[in-house]
Amino acid sequence: MGRKACPVPPANPWRGNRTLLPAEALTSMNETLRAVVAEAYELFPPHRFGAQLQNVCTGCCVTADEQALLIRTPRQAIPAPLMQAYYGAAFNGCLNAEETEHFLPRLLELSAEGHQLGTGGFECNFNHLGTRGADYRHNWSREKIALIDRYFLALAELSWQAGLPNPQWQCHAIEDVLCAIARGSAYLPPILSAWQADQSRQATIRLANTLSNLHWSKRKVGFAKLTNAFWADVPDQECLCVAWLCSPDHYTRFDTAMNQEEDDDVFALFSQARDVVGAAP
Repeated sequence: MGRKACPVPPANPWRGNRTLLPAEALTSMNETLRAVVAEAYELFPPHRFGAQLQNVCTGCCVTADEQALLIRTPRQAIPAPLMQAYYGAAFNGCLNAEETEHFLPRLLELSAEGHQLGTGGFECNFNHLGTRGADYRHNWSREKIALIDRYFLALAELSWQAGLPNPQWQCHAIEDVLCAIARGSAYLPPILSAWQADQSRQATIRLANTLSNLHWSKRKVGFAKLTNAFWADVPDQECLCVAWLCSPDHYTRFDTAMNQEEDDDVFALFSQARDVVGAAP
């Protein structure tokens, strides 16, 4: 799959870590996520384990005490640091399906709260569902796959509407969330379509900011990459996102937003984003 060429934009005053809007508290979208998580606890029942976990290296990555706590602690009560020890550990070969499903609801719950559980950051939270081989899209029931898809959509909507509560996520939240979802083997087109359909000011700002933070090649004209290095494991998904971000279809959206915008800085951001997509082939 080739990359869609995009024009190199002018100097961007918003590049870097500047935040367009302050991170907001979780809004009604969190209610949607809570409902999906509650359903996950019902759909993925707890399992009884023996003395050892199967999915991770327990010789050095997960201590004996951590393993014992993971086994005996009710899922809803497992603290984020303990889940981080589990998901940050090396996985052993083929993943045990019962163990994967046992911890999944808590993974979804903590991720919705903005916790970074995977090694490397939030974008690695769902690695075991994708790049580490759980292959849930082929092995799970349609009902379970549909629940994961609804969760990912709700998580993405939260990130472009309000941002996750972790202050470190105020600038690149939506890109990192999309990267996490892609690494979890989910389909991005329905999520990108939902973002395109959300014409709110906040969603448009997140779109313009993500577009403005693309990395442009100095050697290859029109070649752009997203900022998160973890896209390297899912290059086709990255290519899809870049092509969508640079789509001329966004021109009218930014033009309309400019006509309604009273903040000079946000107006400038919309103007730049409109110029970039307007020049795209």
